[in-house]
Amino acid sequence: MNRFRFFAATAAVAVALAGSAAGAPGPGVAEPAGPAVPPAPQPAVPPPASTPSPDAFYEGRLTIGEQALSAGRAAEAADDLRVASFGLLDRPEKLSRCLVWLAVAQQRAGRIADAEATLRRFQAVQALFPSWGRLALAPEMKGEFEALARQRLPGLRLEDLRDAERRPAPAPAPPAAPSVEVRPPTPPVAESPARAAAAPVVAPPVVAPPVLRPAPVPVALEKPPAPRPLAVRAAAPGTAPAAASASSPVAPVARGFFDRELRTGRSVVFEIRPDQARLFVDGRYVGVSADWGGGGGRPFPLASGEHAVRAVLPGYRELRLRVVADPSNAPGTIAAAELARLERRSFRRIPRAEYVTAGRIAFAPELRGAEVAVDGEPTGEADRFTPSAPMLLTGPAVHDVVLSKPGRPARTIRILASPTAGSGLVVVRTNL
Repeated sequence: MNRFRFFAATAAVAVALAGSAAGAPGPGVAEPAGPAVPPAPQPAVPPPASTPSPDAFYEGRLTIGEQALSAGRAAEAADDLRVASFGLLDRPEKLSRCLVWLAVAQQRAGRIADAEATLRRFQAVQALFPSWGRLALAPEMKGEFEALARQRLPGLRLEDLRDAERRPAPAPAPPAAPSVEVRPPTPPVAESPARAAAAPVVAPPVVAPPVLRPAPVPVALEKPPAPRPLAVRAAAPGTAPAAASASSPVAPVARGFFDRELRTGRSVVFEIRPDQARLFVDGRYVGVSADWGGGGGRPFPLASGEHAVRAVLPGYRELRLRVVADPSNAPGTIAAAELARLERRSFRRIPRAEYVTAGRIAFAPELRGAEVAVDGEPTGEADRFTPSAPMLLTGPAVHDVVLSKPGRPARTIRILASPTAGSGLVVVRTNL
């Protein structure tokens, strides 16, 4: 019995010694309590920096360009809108809106060739994706663009674009049947019911349909035609004659966007050199400086208020004037200036107006059968416009009246229409 107790005690001592060597408490030994050590915190991984998408960048350029043009910075707006137009090729409606703003900005900045190239590009886009009637444009912007399109690109008829939008879209062609490789049928393999029940059901992969985007519209660059005046629609025979109205005032514009300011009465005389400088009053083409100058020209009538005047000529820096018309001031104030020359560039020399009228014109009997077009818009035959039913021209402006007969060269006559003109009715006489 003593021997049995000796062996049991020896075994207990051996077990205790083994536990202490391994770092674990022996039987009957309480493990010392200590503070729990939390795991080391893992460093937070910062989220990847978000990169703006290309679409957001170009749409931002479009917004910046529109704001710059609204503020009167035409050259800056043209640069931003040109960048935006190259990033919107896959969005035809947004691209069309951008091209409208770009053409107006280039025209205001005096970049005549660029404006005409942008108009041709707009025409190419609309030929594939008609959206003119849906564009969200202010009435002032839409009216200025329509006038610019008739002036610079007579072949672009915006009415036809609206008709193209109303036509139903052609039915899509049926898709071609995919080619299938014919293989002999594979005999089914018998499978046990238990194995078939245990096998997982694999769904076929979902393939997203491809996104179809229109291809970029190619634009053919060509030598631009000579500048043309604003198109004016002739009145129908029998319409009561109405006096031509003076230039309507525009909203006040910040002074910083004009080269100088001029105060006058109800009219102003332009003595801007070169006298071939094209004049735009409140965004409307009215002729050249020689038409409204002191050397044989007529004073340009103005309504009371503020007016924006631009003088543009290829190769010269654009001149911008802020003219304030007030009946209490002396009438016929002279706006004398000389455009700064930048480079040698050729331009079409425009002759002086052959006729001056308050707005009514008729055609002599020898012009019977001749087709008449006013600023590029056909108005019918010359027989329609007689002294009793004359054509009415709006003013103040200078209009190009083109007379043509089959087999004979066309004849262009410049007619100045202004309420300050002395003659109420002019009869046009010429030989074709």
